[in-house]
Amino acid sequence: MIAAPLVGEEIVSELKGIVDVAKEKMKVEVTLAELEFFQIFYEILMQCTGILAKDEDGDVIHGRNMDFGVPVKNITVQVNWQRNNKTIGHSTNFLGYQGIHTGMRVDGWSVQANERVVLEPGLKPLNYAKSSLLLTVNAFMIERHRPMGLSLREILLNSGETYETAVQQLATVPLASPVYFIVGGKTEGTVLSRDRRGLARENQDNSHVINLFPNPIPKNAGMRNL
Repeated sequence: MIAAPLVGEEIVSELKGIVDVAKEKMKVEVTLAELEFFQIFYEILMQCTGILAKDEDGDVIHGRNMDFGVPVKNITVQVNWQRNNKTIGHSTNFLGYQGIHTGMRVDGWSVQANERVVLEPGLKPLNYAKSSLLLTVNAFMIERHRPMGLSLREILLNSGETYETAVQQLATVPLASPVYFIVGGKTEGTVLSRDRRGLARENQDNSHVINLFPNPIPKNAGMRNL
């Protein structure tokens, strides 16, 4: 299967469990191949935007929309991620999708991934969209980059314990497609304009990092749920 090597053995194992539950318990016909390709939907169909702001008390508020190329409004769920019976993070997911596009680390930071359209240079007669798709395929198949949602899941749940470490890792993790990462801390907010190999510096968007809250924020500021 083409998508299986892109998502990895751990995710494939999780998807097999979902297929079994869907067929046996829910009487829903879904194949493993379909769910494997679902894990790379950002790289194919993603359209979205969001907002990061603070209120008059200094609390950081993180919100978003999820524009998607297929009807998914009835399969969205709130997921609590646990380790040793302790919740370490939350995310808003589509059923069957094991990556994270919208999430929050408990007592740490929040993040959303938004589509970033880049006018990729390409060979005639290809337009920018086809050129970008070819570069995404190259990132997957040749450079072995992982899907964005799975990379974000790894950082949110494992290595990105603090806002500072999360921003550093989100700025450098290899990706298959360009993306905007909007990251909120307890008192900070940052937009990372990402290319496939790092921060965007050599294309049409040269404002690769934006500090959203440059002014001091009250010490009692907090972070609200997504």
